[in-house]
Amino acid sequence: MIFISMPTINKPKPKPSARKKERQQLYQMKQWRDLSQYFRMMHPMCQICGKNVAEHVHHINSPFDYGLSEVEKLARLLDTDNLMALCHECHNRLHQEKKSKKVDDKAKK
Repeated sequence: MIFISMPTINKPKPKPSARKKERQQLYQMKQWRDLSQYFRMMHPMCQICGKNVAEHVHHINSPFDYGLSEVEKLARLLDTDNLMALCHECHNRLHQEKKSKKVDDKAKK
């Protein structure tokens, strides 16, 4: 039996979208990194389950919603009333629920 190896196809990586670049830039800001670290120190346990250590800082209202000005994005990004300290499991569950709600909303239209 003869095996023929197939050539490897090296697909170029897609360029990050402008939206993704903006998101990366905002999350790399020193103000955000410091606030995130401080917020997790002030809220060491998950604010949903209360059982696990908080690993993520979640925005209740996304600073990346369409139609927001730069000022509004920064305000949402750095507003402590718009933050929740969450464990990995609760953070993932919250985003899955948000995704499934978007799919349900689209199906209803």
